[in-house]
Amino acid sequence: MPTTEPEVPGNKILGKETLIPIGAALGLCVVLVGGLLQVSERLLNIEYAIKDNRRSIDVLNLDMQEGFQEVRSISNDRWTHRDMQNWIERLRLSNPGGITVPNLSSQN
Repeated sequence: MPTTEPEVPGNKILGKETLIPIGAALGLCVVLVGGLLQVSERLLNIEYAIKDNRRSIDVLNLDMQEGFQEVRSISNDRWTHRDMQNWIERLRLSNPGGITVPNLSSQN
């Protein structure tokens, strides 16, 4: 006759008392991993949006710098008194009777 030991309630390794907490812990881990993946995806989307905005800002910055260079070149294009006199004479010669051009000295 085989001998059997009497069952002791705390002697079981896996039972109702241990499987329920293990299942709850595994469920919590699954929820945490899912949440972590979702947060990670959102952060990556934010990072890509920031990089895209930086590229747009860089393009706008270059456009502004080109515009400033254009304005500087125009503002540095100064006419001397002699240049203005030459322009007035050329205008008078090309339009003999149609346009009255004042003398440069009368505009002071």
